[in-house]
Amino acid sequence: MPLRDAILAVLTLGECHGSRLAAEIGQRTGSPVNTGQVAKTLVRLADDGLVVARPRDAQGRIAYALTADGGAVAATWLTGAAIDAERLRLVASLPSVDRDALLTAQRRALESAIAEAPTAAGLAEPARRGRPPA
Repeated sequence: MPLRDAILAVLTLGECHGSRLAAEIGQRTGSPVNTGQVAKTLVRLADDGLVVARPRDAQGRIAYALTADGGAVAATWLTGAAIDAERLRLVASLPSVDRDALLTAQRRALESAIAEAPTAAGLAEPARRGRPPA
């Protein structure tokens, strides 16, 4: 999953600063996220007009919020298919691949990922500046 898309998805919950974004993405995906990479990606997203930086808070952190364009990009990504279509096309194009077995494996993997995903209630905690509301 591209970090850009993950950042935009989390920002649909509300404005958030970079280190909190990294923590949120890591908590929601189960994979650690590099805070420095989040910061670089936020700068690119701001340059592309998809997020806007807020003034620094008392701790010197910069919170980011979606722009209208960023919200539209996030909405498109959030409602799209959650599979890597290019990879599946490549694998399915190989003559030695059993397409039915491939689809069964993909279905099981998706069902497992959905079952293991944290629920919104499981991630909820009091809202505060720099953390998107759950």
